[in-house]
Amino acid sequence: MSEDFQPPKRICAEAEDMQTESLPDTNPQDLHHPCREKQRTLTEIKIQQRYHESYINIIKEMSQNKFYPGPQDPRYADLITSIQYTEQEILRLQGEFDSFSPCMDIDSCMYVNVGGAGNNQNEFKSPNRKAASKNVKPIEVTNTIKLTNKFEGLEEINDSPESSSDTNEQNKESPKHRIPPIMLKHHDNYAKMLDAIYEKFNIEDNIFGNGFIKVYPKTAEMHQELQEFCKLNGYEFYIIKPKEQRPFRVVIKGLPEEHNTDRIINYINDIGLKATKVVRLTQQRSKKPLPMFLVELEKTPDVTNIFKIERINHIKVTVVDFIPRHQIQQCFACNRFGHSASGCGFRPRCLKCGKSHTTNQCSIKERVKKPVCINYGKEGHVAAYRGCKAFPKINKKPFNNSPRTFNANQALVNDKKSYA
Repeated sequence: MSEDFQPPKRICAEAEDMQTESLPDTNPQDLHHPCREKQRTLTEIKIQQRYHESYINIIKEMSQNKFYPGPQDPRYADLITSIQYTEQEILRLQGEFDSFSPCMDIDSCMYVNVGGAGNNQNEFKSPNRKAASKNVKPIEVTNTIKLTNKFEGLEEINDSPESSSDTNEQNKESPKHRIPPIMLKHHDNYAKMLDAIYEKFNIEDNIFGNGFIKVYPKTAEMHQELQEFCKLNGYEFYIIKPKEQRPFRVVIKGLPEEHNTDRIINYINDIGLKATKVVRLTQQRSKKPLPMFLVELEKTPDVTNIFKIERINHIKVTVVDFIPRHQIQQCFACNRFGHSASGCGFRPRCLKCGKSHTTNQCSIKERVKKPVCINYGKEGHVAAYRGCKAFPKINKKPFNNSPRTFNANQALVNDKKSYA
């Protein structure tokens, strides 16, 4: 045997000279470049947030202080523009912050707290198998601790049903329903619009953001009156119903695709529930009908009894919770985004011709060959096309592509265990 022959060395991930892959020669400063840029971007986000808060506070002070003319002040419009600019900058910086790659050298990184790869990715250590498999015996307590009640000498309290019911009625608090805001569309004459609302309803704590002005009515009656006032004066708006006012939704599975929806409503109403709407579900792309029906019910005290239904019209069914898709909401009336047709106060717009009527009322029944997008203004697609540049994009969770650690000791063969 030659003296130059050497037995193969055992590969170990913990040894620095036995790495399976050789890293290219890289400047140490470049390894921490993403973390350094994250720190800079995070600092800039905080600065823009401070600017944004200060502008909003100045507008509130100008609107509430009687010595200031409010929206008539020439500086008011400049503050609104500054608020819009800071909002856009914050969104841009947040997108830039999420786009940075993780740190490539965690151990020597000085920017760990910025959210890099070394923030919460400590090396994983597997537990000892022998220690984990042992039966841990409970500790027997020999010395018991004696407790004393300092209220033993008190007289008996009257626990009659009448007194307990009175106490429960006094302590019972009625649920507080949140009054949703009215989202007014921002336009050039927004100052006159807010003045008119203030003179009519005495509302001045409005908030501006993303091209809309949030107006908060004080009561539910004022909310309805303000909607009628906006419709009468031609102010475009929309509302978002709170969760307590939204219908209770379930999905019924097992019925044929051609089953009549009216029969489902009649059956549910006959058992004491109040079904308001039944819709046959379809596939998202092919629009093929599915053997599933979406049911909307009023939120009555016994609405959960819908899950006890086992058969409808002599067919076995299954009732499950409705899980909505995580997608952008588009109004069927105005074809804008972020609200539904039930809370829309905008002028309706047709997808096909762009005129002031809903799409289902359009005289054009056939498919338009060269439609024009009413949101983006480009020819070739409608406003509901997801590839349109004006269609909002869903922010997906960033994929964690941080390097995984490998422990070669976990792959060792146990010599004391037989594999025969």
